[in-house]
Amino acid sequence: MADGGLFKRLRKLLRRGWKNERIKVVAPSAARIAPETLSSNPNLQLQSPLFNTLPNEIRNYIFRLACTAYEDIRRPLALNDWCHRPSQRFCLRIDCALLRTCRRAYNEARLVPVAMNRHTFWYSHGRAPQAVPFASDVRGYFAKLEPEQKDLAGNLHVYSQQCAIQEIPDNEQLPLALSAFAELGSRLREFRLTLRHTDWWYWEQGNPLDMSNMLDGEGAERFKSHFLHVPLLEKFDLEVETIAEKQTQLDVIVARFKKYRISLGEGRALLPLQHSGTTTWVGPGAYDGTSVAGNWHIQSRDLLQHVYVVQTVHWRARDIEERS
Repeated sequence: MADGGLFKRLRKLLRRGWKNERIKVVAPSAARIAPETLSSNPNLQLQSPLFNTLPNEIRNYIFRLACTAYEDIRRPLALNDWCHRPSQRFCLRIDCALLRTCRRAYNEARLVPVAMNRHTFWYSHGRAPQAVPFASDVRGYFAKLEPEQKDLAGNLHVYSQQCAIQEIPDNEQLPLALSAFAELGSRLREFRLTLRHTDWWYWEQGNPLDMSNMLDGEGAERFKSHFLHVPLLEKFDLEVETIAEKQTQLDVIVARFKKYRISLGEGRALLPLQHSGTTTWVGPGAYDGTSVAGNWHIQSRDLLQHVYVVQTVHWRARDIEERS
């Protein structure tokens, strides 16, 4: 615990205020051992100041810092990588070595990585970071967790193409982008859904932005009804990105979402906040040889710069009766 690199990470996390944009939880190898083997008859480690001097609150705070995701500088994302953004220049890593130091540390911290970090999935073909297991396999991912771990997996982030948000596969009740709702149910507390410029319908052809299937008529009611699967959800953020030339179109869509009320059942609903975050960034002018402005297969433009606009609409759960 006296490693200087660890304490540098702890200080960095404190300065960042615990804000992590892309989280992937990696189960420690210790989790493959039967929990009763690790948790039975632990040595109290009273020779260690970590256990014989620090109060529980401070020790738990250290465990949370140590098990929070951090940028892995050994795995940078290329500028024209589908995943690269100003806040996502590297893949994130969760270091669970702490859980393998002794049984007492395992007992006290074994649930921290799952509880503290955001669980992230990508429903954008071929656009997840390399070597991320279960990148779009919600069922497989949560099947690897113990029941007590799954109970604490309350923070979810999904990157999705538009088709995976709106289309429901055969024999399923939910679109792919929301399939984690069925796995987590009332465990889910925070949900973030991200739609990037290259996730819109027919972005390659430069078509106008269109979310009418989520904003109008039966499509809107169907999308809202999916949230009945997560009745205890507290926060929902919808993050949408496009190129600067289409900002006016995006403004219209965001304005409509700000009037969007989502029932959670049992007298609760997600109500939109009237302020929305807007940021801009400069990124590549093409992905896989396709210009973000809609021209096809312009190989020489792969790294030319383009301005992107990102807007985020925020919803928070409220008790409807209290507002009436």
